[in-house]
Amino acid sequence: MPSFTSNFEFLKHHDELLFRLAETAEQCYASDPNTSLIKMRQLGEAIAQKIAACVGVESGKYVKQVDLIRDLEYTLKLDDNVKDAFHTIRKLGNVANHEYLSSSHRDALKCMQIGCALSGWYHVTFGGDKAKGFKFKPFVKPVDPSQYVRELEEKFNTLKIESQRSSDRLAAVEQLNQVTEQKANAEKQRADAMAQEKATWESVAQEQERKIAELDKQFTVANSQRITDFVQLDKEKQAAIINQVQQSTFYVDEEATRILIDEQLDDGWEVDSVNLRYSKGSIPEINKNKAIAEWPTDSGPADYVLFIGLTPVAVVEAKKKSKNVYSAIDQAKRYASGLKPHDKFEIEHTWNEFKVPLTFATNGRPYLKQLEQESGIWFLDVRDNTNRRRALKSGIHLKR
Repeated sequence: MPSFTSNFEFLKHHDELLFRLAETAEQCYASDPNTSLIKMRQLGEAIAQKIAACVGVESGKYVKQVDLIRDLEYTLKLDDNVKDAFHTIRKLGNVANHEYLSSSHRDALKCMQIGCALSGWYHVTFGGDKAKGFKFKPFVKPVDPSQYVRELEEKFNTLKIESQRSSDRLAAVEQLNQVTEQKANAEKQRADAMAQEKATWESVAQEQERKIAELDKQFTVANSQRITDFVQLDKEKQAAIINQVQQSTFYVDEEATRILIDEQLDDGWEVDSVNLRYSKGSIPEINKNKAIAEWPTDSGPADYVLFIGLTPVAVVEAKKKSKNVYSAIDQAKRYASGLKPHDKFEIEHTWNEFKVPLTFATNGRPYLKQLEQESGIWFLDVRDNTNRRRALKSGIHLKR
């Protein structure tokens, strides 16, 4: 295969299995994003198993990842962002199947970005001298073969909605036919490119899988020894190891933070801050709950506007992890006030100057009581000026 530099090079300082899984996910991304998702899920599982072994917690092939993370909680307090990363990788990896969708590349890329952040945290925490002076580098994204296809899919959906309102039905149908043809051509070009990549990948895939299976056996044996070694330590040394893991800081860049924020939105929302954006033609649709990114307002683009059907019901201000979330509600209120009338949606009511009833702010960090104003999702109902902002301890759940 053509040479490339992996985003996970630092994992070479650890069990070879970890780097092999990450490298395989990157190498097969273009030709087989579902396999990429599976390998990233396996990487998340292997990292959790290694952590468990280092603190004396039993794991194995028959222990589910969600159960292992819960079991770890009985021994140590993992950073909530670490847990979020594990669960995001697990959930994205679980959607991998034999059916190829245009969203498969998008999900695999998200998984690799969060997986790289998690791997970096693991390296800093368990790398010892090899991790001294380690600097997190920006994730180098591979070319997404499905990006243009997804853009055309969104364009088609937008035109389809507009055609139902258009007085010139013939022109609308012609536009739809043009986009349909463009999409068919784009899908063929993507299929040809993926087939070429697949032929290259398959020439080494069998050997790679054989090596991973061999390394997995070695990894299991090594973890058994790690558990034995931990149990034999005195209580003071055990506590020192556990404390080291608990005190380790989890770093995510701004783009990875957005992915985690996307995941914080309830499963009932269509959300993808990279692709579901106003600038890419995304608009609200009847009978759909959509979180559309970068929607314009008089105070600048709102990070997200949440639509139930054609009605805007909330705005979300997304901050970097280090920023105060409590005060970010003020910016969300400005977006709620500055939302402009638009022919693509309906403002059914206003509340004084506000065009939507609900405002939220988050920085992707799970709620922590000791860092209350710098974590969680903060919420303010602006329909009554006596309401006060408050922190939510779970995702955003809205119903009619």
